Amino acid sequence: MGNDPATRSSGRPGDAQTPASRSTHAGVSIGSIVQIDPAHDSRWGGCLLIVTDLHAWGVTGYVRIPRRGDAYLRVPFRGVALVGTSVPAWSQSVCVPDDPGAPDGL
Repeated sequence: MGNDPATRSSGRPGDAQTPASRSTHAGVSIGSIVQIDPAHDSRWGGCLLIVTDLHAWGVTGYVRIPRRGDAYLRVPFRGVALVGTSVPAWSQSVCVPDDPGAPDGL
């Protein structure tokens, strides 16, 4: 079956070599924002990661690097803490140009 951790068996009873569940784990779901634990990863620790996929072992997602692009990472659940859920700005009207409370220039 290849080396993909999402489908590799851990050898535990009942742990079949099937794709991971797409359900949440401790509140983490696709679109969640998680923070990487510095104790787990000294390079990426403290960074905020946007979750793009869930696996039985953890999450995959990306960290935005200003003026460089995105770094895609795989982190086990024990190495992240849930911060919140991402909501694209275009999916809801945050403020409209005629809004008296809108900042200047909007």
